[in-house]
Amino acid sequence: RLRPGAAAEGRRKMRQARAARRRKFRVVLVPPLHEDGLLPLAAGLLKACALRDPFLRRNTDITILEPWVSPAEAPARIAALKPDLAGFTVYGGLELTKRAAAGVKERCGAKIVLGGPMAGSVPPEEIFSGGVADYSVSGEGEKAFVGLLRALLGRGELAAVKGLSYSSGGRVKVNPPGEPVGNLSALPSPYLGGVFKYRRYPRIPFETSRGCRGTCLFCSITRAHREFGPARARAEIGRILRDFPELRTLFLTDPDLCQSADMPRLLKLLSGEVSRRGINVEIQLDLRNLDARLAPLLNDTAFSLGVGVQSVFPETCGLAGRRMDFGELKRKTALLAAAAPRAKVVLSFI
Repeated sequence: RLRPGAAAEGRRKMRQARAARRRKFRVVLVPPLHEDGLLPLAAGLLKACALRDPFLRRNTDITILEPWVSPAEAPARIAALKPDLAGFTVYGGLELTKRAAAGVKERCGAKIVLGGPMAGSVPPEEIFSGGVADYSVSGEGEKAFVGLLRALLGRGELAAVKGLSYSSGGRVKVNPPGEPVGNLSALPSPYLGGVFKYRRYPRIPFETSRGCRGTCLFCSITRAHREFGPARARAEIGRILRDFPELRTLFLTDPDLCQSADMPRLLKLLSGEVSRRGINVEIQLDLRNLDARLAPLLNDTAFSLGVGVQSVFPETCGLAGRRMDFGELKRKTALLAAAAPRAKVVLSFI
């Protein structure tokens, strides 16, 4: 005879066994292979957005490859995690990334998706040449990444995912581009969500806005300028300072901080606790948008100001879609030197 409750206990164990057999879909997100020491913000944003979806939270296991690895180490490190899908962020070094992805595919058979600025700025034929990539995402990738995962798990169609390209039947299919995220505040913060497990990053990117109003032909940044807002910036700064004790450089990803309506409040925030801890703050500026009101706010020894001159020849800038007046450049650099003498200024050229 069965003891009381034995049948219920048996059914419970059977359910547990079935659940154990029902393995989650495994995803490994790989940071740019040439960015030693930089926290992988793009991978963090993708994971945070995917985990907000209840279906994906139940059915996927998403790992960010931390800390960074060299291209030679990457295939074995990734394959050891036995992913069903490996996602590579490509800022440069496309062929280098494809070789590493090929090594992953050979070792564990994972599908490969490439994303990042480089993936959206070269022809699809170049991305998919050699048969390594199965999928590619152009533009802002959060929505497309969620759509791709849902499609791979039977909750959608690949053809319906905007911004996605994919290999099918020996051909490359390119879906219509996706729209930039309208309300950036709706995106979950990877910092506030605690998606990063490695705590010893010396260099951390900090995103307060997206998009640029410039018209440079060589740039892949979208023209749609949007901002996250000061409340999120304040919360993220506090969490970064708490969670990453070895931080030495905070890199603002904004292509031109002068475009930000919150620039005064943001600089005040950065020149406070961040500056007092001796952390270097890298800020990118377009001197054309700097004025006498904003320049004094940059007067802090913690600030390293990257000024993209690109070329001192107006004809060259004109061919690249970038307006440049050499006289204005002289006036604005003089303004910066007078109003913010404590800041470090780096002029960059291409």
